[in-house]
Amino acid sequence: MPTSDEIWVANQVRLVIKNLSAIANADPRAMKDELSHYCCDRGGRKLVAERAKMCKSQMSYWLNKPAARTSLSQLLDIALAEQFDLVSLLIGKHQREPVPGSREPRRVRRMSLRADHARIHRLLVEANELGGSVTEVAQQAGVNLSTLAKHEDLYLALREQRQDAMEHAEAARRLEAIAEAEDVYARLVSSGTRPTMRAASDMTGECWRESQLRGMSLILLRFKLGEKQLKVPGRYASTGREYRSMLRAAAERLRDRFGLGPSADPLRRVPFVLT
Repeated sequence: MPTSDEIWVANQVRLVIKNLSAIANADPRAMKDELSHYCCDRGGRKLVAERAKMCKSQMSYWLNKPAARTSLSQLLDIALAEQFDLVSLLIGKHQREPVPGSREPRRVRRMSLRADHARIHRLLVEANELGGSVTEVAQQAGVNLSTLAKHEDLYLALREQRQDAMEHAEAARRLEAIAEAEDVYARLVSSGTRPTMRAASDMTGECWRESQLRGMSLILLRFKLGEKQLKVPGRYASTGREYRSMLRAAAERLRDRFGLGPSADPLRRVPFVLT
């Protein structure tokens, strides 16, 4: 047999469904204002939250943020614990609805297992030695990053190690792209061919595009070596100092190789017929 509390909750749900149109047209801020005033009169948000088995921070966030939402089950627990008529509350009015039962919230509070910090410490040490990320360690330990961060020294060391590895990999990728663009530029110009995307694609048998790092590098090398009529790719504005330094060094090597001045067109200095 259902308890009196369960019957009360079921009746509240029935009334909510029956009055959905009125609830949909109501301003949710009115409900939050009404509940905030009620909390002030009844011992503060902490006590009201405790009676509804709700964290005070959760209730404060929900009441303070106009766009914040909560679940129907949470609203039912608040109404049950404080003997509210839920429809009236959702519309922004405070109306009592006596509960014949115990008024115990129906939701079950989440239980968090105690973290195994010895295992977390061991996993962090292994990750620092073998390489890995804090996300992978957190997944292995079954904890969140804030729990992992309690082992501050190991946590920060692993993050720094991971960041260094990512930066080195990115630097290698940039260097490879610029080196490829430099090589293609030199081969095309030496053969008397203007180093366009199409020419690079034909020579290498691969598709070259401006959206690629090597393609952008080829365009920028052409621009730096005298072809000022070219449009600089928009992505160049977001490149870092390291990439620009690599590109500048590649341009200097090509300039020395072909004996070019600061604004010379390399194809005017090559004794080959253009194709």
